[in-house]
Amino acid sequence: MSELPQIDIDYVAKLARLDMSEEEKSKLGAQLDDILGYFDKLKSVDVEGVEPMAHAHRVTNVWREGDQPEETYSPKSSPIWHLITATIKSLCLRWWNKCLSSSYANSPLNAALS
Repeated sequence: MSELPQIDIDYVAKLARLDMSEEEKSKLGAQLDDILGYFDKLKSVDVEGVEPMAHAHRVTNVWREGDQPEETYSPKSSPIWHLITATIKSLCLRWWNKCLSSSYANSPLNAALS
């Protein structure tokens, strides 16, 4: 596995804030070389015509025909969601208008935003 790039164990240990002995470094280096070797083996596999998958098993709908719920249970589909977002937007707008009309009008933040 000499064609594999060498991993700087000292650098990796420093990034992870690990204090490692020389024996641990050599053991970790050998393990990382083995892992990179497995990646080389995977590169040699012919995957021509294999469709990419998100899961190892095919994911299918768990509902039987006719048992699908008619509405989704997403928070955004709830009428209260629109009320909450409108209230938050209103409060933010009131706060912003108060900031512009008060002593914050001459602040560096307001100058930067204008």
